[in-house]
Amino acid sequence: MILTQMKKEKKIKFNSIGLRMIKTSIAVFLCLIIFILRGQQGMPFYSVITAVFCMQPYLGNSKTNAKERTFGTFNGAFWGCIVLIINTFVITEVPDIGKYLFISTALIPVIYTAVMFRMQTTGFFSSVVFLSITVNHLTDANPYLFVLNRVIETMIGIVTSILVNQISLPRIYRNDILLVSGIDEILLNDNEQISPYNKVELNRMIERGAKFTIATERTIASMMDSVKEIHLNLPIIAFNGAILYDMKKKEFSRKKILDTESVHIIQDICREENVCCFTTAIIQDTLLIYYEKFFHSVEEQIYNKLRISPYRNYIEGNVSPKAECFYLMCIDKQEHITKIYHRLKKHTVSENIRMVRMISLDYPGYTYLKIYHKDATKQNMLVELKSMLSLEKSVTFGTISGQYDVLVNDNNQNTAVKMIKQIYEPCKWRRGGTGNGTNA
Repeated sequence: MILTQMKKEKKIKFNSIGLRMIKTSIAVFLCLIIFILRGQQGMPFYSVITAVFCMQPYLGNSKTNAKERTFGTFNGAFWGCIVLIINTFVITEVPDIGKYLFISTALIPVIYTAVMFRMQTTGFFSSVVFLSITVNHLTDANPYLFVLNRVIETMIGIVTSILVNQISLPRIYRNDILLVSGIDEILLNDNEQISPYNKVELNRMIERGAKFTIATERTIASMMDSVKEIHLNLPIIAFNGAILYDMKKKEFSRKKILDTESVHIIQDICREENVCCFTTAIIQDTLLIYYEKFFHSVEEQIYNKLRISPYRNYIEGNVSPKAECFYLMCIDKQEHITKIYHRLKKHTVSENIRMVRMISLDYPGYTYLKIYHKDATKQNMLVELKSMLSLEKSVTFGTISGQYDVLVNDNNQNTAVKMIKQIYEPCKWRRGGTGNGTNA
C-alpha cells in the first residue's frame, strides 16, 4: 500500500444556510410581532436579543441558556429595585459621586447572589441588567417601569426562542439502525478536527437517540482528541477491529486477543531482525504499550513523540504475564519490513494473525508492520456490536469502494454527516429514506 500526501488548495467554502439561522430569524420576527400586538408598548430590543441568545443548536442548551438568562434578569432587576428604593427614600440629597460609589458597591451582592445560587455564569449578565437599571434609569420619572418592561421582554424572548427551537419538520427517526462512520477523510478536516457542522449535527442526532459510532484503524490515543467533542455513547471500533472501546465507561467491551505463544514468536523474530516491537496490551482495562530497546532513530522518535499523550502508557521491558496483547507494531525501511512480513507469512504463526503494511507519511522510506488477531476486522467487530445492541440493521460510511455500504468520495468533510442525516431522519413524506446501497 502506497500512501501519498497531497496539498489541497485552500478555497473559500460557502456553506448553506442552516436551520438555526432560519429559526433565529423567525424567533426575532415573532418577538417584533408580539411588540406590535402589545400596542408597541415595551422595549423589543431586549426580547429579540434574548431570543438570539437562547437559540442554540441543541434544545438542551437552549433551555440552559434560558434558565441562566431568567435568573440573571431577575437577580439584576431585584438588586436594581433595591438601589432605586434606597435612592428614592434614603440618599436623595447625596451628591452624584456618592450615589455612583453606592451603585458600584451594590454590584458586590449582585455577583455574590449568583455565586450563592451556584449560577456563577450569570454573574456578568446579572451585572449588566443591574447597571442598565441603576446607571441609565436612576433619574427617570418612573424607573420601575423600565424594570418591569425589561423583565417582560426577557421572558417573551425566552419563551419565543424555546418554542421556535422545538419546531421541526415531521421526520422518521431511525433509532433501529446502527450508523458507523470512519474518521479520516470523512469526519475530520485537514487539521484533523471535527468541523462545527459535523459536531453539531452528530451530537443533535445522538441526543435524539441515533445509534452512531466510529470504526477506525487508529489507536484510541490517536483519535481521542479528534472526537472528544462528539458525545459518543456507544462503544467505538478501534485498532482495525481488534477492540470495542466504551469511551463513557472507559472500558474495553470486546477484544480480539492474541495467544501468548504467537506474541512471543513475533517478538523473537523482531529481535532477530533488529527491530523494536511495540506490543499493545490490556491489564484491568488499562492500555499499556511494551517495548524493548531501539535499533534506529525513527523508533526512538516515534516513542518520544507519542509517549507524551495521556492516553498512552509505555513500559520498557518484557510483557507482563497478566497482559492481554492484541496489537503489535514495528517500523523500518520498506525492504526490511517486507522481509519480516514474508518471514512471518511462512511461519505457522501466520495462521493466527492478520498483518497490515502501511507506508509512513511522517518518515519517508519507512513502512509500518501492524499485526492483529486473525479475526480482528471492522466487519467482525461490527457484527459483535450489533449483537450487543440487539440491532439487526447497520449502515457503514467510508472512502474505499466495495468495503462500505455508503461511499463517501468527495473532499467535503460534511458530506458523510449529511448522508447520515438523510438515513437517520428522513422526512415522512419522502420515500426511500434509508438511502441506497445499505443493508438497512
